[in-house]
Amino acid sequence: MPCLLLLVSIKPSILIRMKPSLTLGILLSAYVTPALCQILNIVAHQDDDLLFLSPDLLHYIQSGHKVRTIFLTAGDSGMNANYWQGRERGARAAYALMSDAPDIWTEKDAGIPGHEAPLFTLNQDPNVSLVFLRLPDGHLQGQGFDVTGNESLQKLWEGVIPSIRTISGSSSYTKDELLKALISLMVDFGPERVNTLDYVHPYGDGDHSDHHSAAFFVAEAVKSYETNPMLMGYMGYPVINETANIAGTDLLEKQLAFYAYARGDPAVCNSHMACQGDQYYPRWLEREYRLDGGPVSNAGSPQVAGLNALVTLDGSLSSDPKHLPLTYEWVQVSGTPMDLMNADTNHPSFMTPNEPDTLNFELIVTNGGIKSAPAPVTVTTMRHPENIALKAKVTASSANTAANQTPDKAIDASTGGFPAEHTREWVSIGGKTGSWLTLSWESSPQVVSKIALYDRPNLDDQITGGVIEFDSGERIDIGELNNYGTATSFDVEDRTVRSLTIRITAVSPSTMNVGLSEVQVFGSSVS
Repeated sequence: MPCLLLLVSIKPSILIRMKPSLTLGILLSAYVTPALCQILNIVAHQDDDLLFLSPDLLHYIQSGHKVRTIFLTAGDSGMNANYWQGRERGARAAYALMSDAPDIWTEKDAGIPGHEAPLFTLNQDPNVSLVFLRLPDGHLQGQGFDVTGNESLQKLWEGVIPSIRTISGSSSYTKDELLKALISLMVDFGPERVNTLDYVHPYGDGDHSDHHSAAFFVAEAVKSYETNPMLMGYMGYPVINETANIAGTDLLEKQLAFYAYARGDPAVCNSHMACQGDQYYPRWLEREYRLDGGPVSNAGSPQVAGLNALVTLDGSLSSDPKHLPLTYEWVQVSGTPMDLMNADTNHPSFMTPNEPDTLNFELIVTNGGIKSAPAPVTVTTMRHPENIALKAKVTASSANTAANQTPDKAIDASTGGFPAEHTREWVSIGGKTGSWLTLSWESSPQVVSKIALYDRPNLDDQITGGVIEFDSGERIDIGELNNYGTATSFDVEDRTVRSLTIRITAVSPSTMNVGLSEVQVFGSSVS
């Protein structure tokens, strides 16, 4: 159940059923905001959370909740340290991407009495942290690997072995000590909600032994944790047999987070193209099923709108595992309070304010009393909401025409790009510093208020410096662009221009072909 804190004793369910004329007045004087829960995820391997707990995981991070994930095993698969260390780096990259922050972390000890375990905190978003216990991977059926003495969490849980050693050999845990370690980590973090894998079904049901073992340990530890947080289990491998229920922006963002992780794990596919021939990962990514049969909320894609304009939100991609009818509860969490009309439907609407603002909403759906995790969506309002880049003529220093990665793909109204959609981006031919892209409006001058640049959504090719040059001779520095395809925006104070050029002055050391997946220019034609 999501955490909701009302600043007055008025339930959201009452608010959304009031007449619109009454709702606005109440919202202006009694703003409804969600309390930010402490969300603790405890899983076996470094991709379990990305595959099976998302997009709930993604939504909690995007909404600003304090999120910590504990990985019980090193995910070593009986391989050397380079492999499991790569998986840990991949996990950090995925969380940095989901948080829209640089992949820079601070490491310290997690503070488990008598045991060593690293705790990583994301520098730019300290609400996000990861703990690695580095116990040995137990193999699919719990038989373990020779290189780690055939130890496994299943054998520890069932009492077959008295203790289990970490991969480094620096520490070991008995069953009781591991339970106490988990309780200690819970006490340190103070979660209101603990998410894990399948603690209901038995070993041998087609899921990985470590998935069940981790969940069994977590469920037992929660029983002994005195604050009694909500425990939520998610299906693992067998989810592949269920109906796909993740779509739209949620699916794309879940895929991109997994691809960011997969750059550190050579055993899995790491792009849309690479995953097309895989029989497992694409299907796991398209699904999320909770053990309580709860629905999945989907609040649609971010929107840009004008002032005093009608905006309609879209929750139609929300789904229920049993195909039960859903009820909808939309809550505004920040920005100028809006009067949401039809807020108990999948398409509520409102009139935007008369000043530029950023409006954030969350959607919770319910099926017969079971609530989803909240899904966020943002509406940005501005004086000039039209993307006039779509009307521009575009040229570039060079382009990979053979792969259909031509300059016009930078203004095709799609922020996609490699690895998910390689033909939806502009890519130079071996271009690095000195590469450029020009947008020009030959029919009439344009008033420009904001520019958003989307770097190619891959980790190799990154623009780390550049300038935007206007035909008037003015210029602004753009600095480093977000490295995995999310927007970097620049306010440009209503400049009147006929053309602008994006010129690259610095790239990452790994860059082979600089490019952009999309350029958005918000403004209007001079009348």
